[in-house]
Amino acid sequence: MMGYGGMVFGLNYLLVILLVIVPWLMLALYGIKFFKKAAEYYQTELDNRQKKDAQMQELLAKFDQLVDVLKVK
Repeated sequence: MMGYGGMVFGLNYLLVILLVIVPWLMLALYGIKFFKKAAEYYQTELDNRQKKDAQMQELLAKFDQLVDVLKVK
């Protein structure tokens, strides 16, 4: 049977373990959450850039058509 000293040591050990493991666990979960949001943001930025490039290609094609029409006249 565990005596009073052993019980105090066990509780102190449990407290120290919790004080060490819980912050590391929270930090790991926060890091995962942060990188997930960063990946989503990066993907939306890539999508926006592709949309802009497509719009610029359309405008360039229209401008080329306009230049061709003006060259004919």
